[in-house]
Amino acid sequence: MSATASFSTAYRSLARAGAAALAALAAGALAMLAGMHSASWMMVAAAGAVLIFFVLPRAWIFVLPALVPVLDLRPFTGFLLFGEYDLLVLAVLAGGYARAALGRRTFARVLPGAPDPAFATMVLLFAVTLGASAVLGWVNAAPPDAAAPASYYSPVNALRLLAGPLFALALWPLWQRAVEHDAPRAGTLFIAGTLAGLAGACLSVLWERIAFPGLTNFSSDYRVTGLFADTHVGGAALDGYLMLALPFCLFLLRPALAWPWRAAGLVLFAVAMYAILVTFTRTTYVAAALVVPLLCLFAMRGGAREIKSVGKSALPGALTLIALAIVLCAWTFSAGGYRTLAATLGVLAIGFHHGGTPRTRATHGALLIWGLPAAALALASLVVPKGIYLAYAGIVGAYALGALTGRAPVGMATGLFFAAGVAAPAVGVYWSEDGTRAVLAAGTVSVFAWAVAAFNRRARRPWWRADAAHLMPAVLLILPAALAIPVAGSYYMSARIASIGTDSGGRMHHFRSGLAMIDDTVLARSLGMGLGRFPEVYYWRNLAGEYPGTFAIGEDDDGRFLRLIGPRYAIGYGDTLRLGQAVPQPQGVWFASFRARNAGPPAALYLNLCAKHLLYPQACAGAAVGLKSAQWTRFNLPLNRKGEADARGALPRPHFIMLGVDAQGARVDIDDFQLLDASGRPLIANGGFEAGMADWFYFSDHYHLAYHAKNILIHVLFEQGGAGLIAFLLMIVLATWRAARKGGDAPLLAVAIGGFMVVGMFDTLIDVTRLSMLFYFVVLVCASRAAQGAADPWRLDWSRRRRHIRTTAPA
Repeated sequence: MSATASFSTAYRSLARAGAAALAALAAGALAMLAGMHSASWMMVAAAGAVLIFFVLPRAWIFVLPALVPVLDLRPFTGFLLFGEYDLLVLAVLAGGYARAALGRRTFARVLPGAPDPAFATMVLLFAVTLGASAVLGWVNAAPPDAAAPASYYSPVNALRLLAGPLFALALWPLWQRAVEHDAPRAGTLFIAGTLAGLAGACLSVLWERIAFPGLTNFSSDYRVTGLFADTHVGGAALDGYLMLALPFCLFLLRPALAWPWRAAGLVLFAVAMYAILVTFTRTTYVAAALVVPLLCLFAMRGGAREIKSVGKSALPGALTLIALAIVLCAWTFSAGGYRTLAATLGVLAIGFHHGGTPRTRATHGALLIWGLPAAALALASLVVPKGIYLAYAGIVGAYALGALTGRAPVGMATGLFFAAGVAAPAVGVYWSEDGTRAVLAAGTVSVFAWAVAAFNRRARRPWWRADAAHLMPAVLLILPAALAIPVAGSYYMSARIASIGTDSGGRMHHFRSGLAMIDDTVLARSLGMGLGRFPEVYYWRNLAGEYPGTFAIGEDDDGRFLRLIGPRYAIGYGDTLRLGQAVPQPQGVWFASFRARNAGPPAALYLNLCAKHLLYPQACAGAAVGLKSAQWTRFNLPLNRKGEADARGALPRPHFIMLGVDAQGARVDIDDFQLLDASGRPLIANGGFEAGMADWFYFSDHYHLAYHAKNILIHVLFEQGGAGLIAFLLMIVLATWRAARKGGDAPLLAVAIGGFMVVGMFDTLIDVTRLSMLFYFVVLVCASRAAQGAADPWRLDWSRRRRHIRTTAPA
């Protein structure tokens, strides 16, 4: 046997042994974490997941990105630092690496097939700094106690922050293996999974808005959080995820795809933009304002051949018309509200589409046959309650159906276009209090749409055509602007814009405080203070001497008990930390029974039964007891839900019973906590805290600086030091550069990374395990090169002549 063959055999054996070791390690961690939940079904589900990913080794490429924004039950289980998604990733690793160890294919064809010194150096430097910082975070943190699985001050928090990048690094060889086997299918699965995840995030936002403030209530200070439980202490996890996933909408807006896919993509893009707007995060608005024009450029590049046929000289004029349309939309909203705005948007959409259709002779009497009767029907429907909405929807729907099927006569399209222009002002008359202004604004938009359509249809060389390649860039610009108009004009957003200067000053002070808390030693400057230590260090060293309170699990002769520790400065009750447990929908009078004592200055213990998601309690029934004695005392309090009717939204809301103290330096102990309904049925679990923090969760509604560096670069510098920051920046630069230079659709990933980093300038983001894993995985995928002989997973075939994306393996 030659030396080369011997080396290849030895390498394959080493690769199999490494895969087997990783599978065993992941399976052991999975069993340990699943066992912590003390539920037999969790162990069964974990074992089943491992089997599924062993049998279907590439299913994780879809499943993991699809469940990033939705798989989170921690507010109901109390296991804060490690949740169900972590178990899912461990199941993927256990099943995937077991398949690699036992299967015929090994990583020997993947890793050495594409030697990449830049990528290898980057990964090695990042892994070394990450591991060293994790060790520092574990060693330097306070000793763990019974509350460690739910405490940001325990050494377990270092493992939480380590999990995200570690998962991404462990998944990357599995990704390379999938790409080497079938690159187009791997890329398609990841795109589909990310789009499914974005749809799930959007649905969670819609539920949250409908259940709490309402879809169109933009004056409320309620800011959506989605299903990211990490935002129980603030943060912009949802914002970062939306900006990371938004560019993937463009995959569904390809001109080559059938119209149902493009329609679904347009709806998803619109709802995603709505979700971005109702975060009310100014930095996210800036990120969206940068990302959306880039998406328009990519949309134009996707239809370059069609756009080139019109000519570059038409672009300035078309952009001018788009800008005028946006200005008219703003005027329409101020005059007639969001319903009139929606009606005029339909007329504009029809106008741009109809103006791009080929110039043909219309059927004689088209307006007489189609337009005038439809317009008369719309005006007549004003006397019927909400009849104008049905008439308008029928007119626009009929035009849309004809445009999509391509079977509507041109005379019919022209008549329906005229009728829509008449119906839009009628909507304004019906809804608006000032009918004159609404009719003037909506009528102006209708005339504008008629004029634009007539101009383009009669032009010797039209500025655009009625196809996806020409219309999609305009839609990607007008739609976000139209959605932003009512949000930006709301009282709450106006107040946030007016407070930019004050808030920026406070945030800069927080940045300086974070940097000042780093030890002036070579070790701290180079490797940081340790992963997961920012909340703990902030508690003791922040320059303002602020902290909203904390908790611990104590133990005496009677067993364990909960200790609530008050804040270190005077704050309102809305700013203090509160401990809660999910309860059923309240009915009638409930009773709370518990033992309590006070080991500190006089304090009041507050009990609240509220409708609540992660922040902002609503419709609360409350009670309070004064505590002065250091001896255990039994209390029995009724909780009468007088606000029950107010707590019932259009959709079900979660409810929590919450405990909190707001006295400075308070040390209140609680034990044997029970919540009973009128029949004496117990409603909560672990009221004696013998299982630690299981079933309990805590919230800090308004004070968030204590838990986050609020800047992704400062966070990395604080916890991983200068070496970690250099490795992090090298990863970002290399990934963005390579993604931007790759062909196919890879540049969209560079846009996703850029949008994420813009949001990260005023939030940490990577202190959320699921989000950190997805971000680092995208970075690794972009920074690495394809293995030798493997196709590029981002060069997908979107040809109309194929009914699906090509998924055959490369030759």
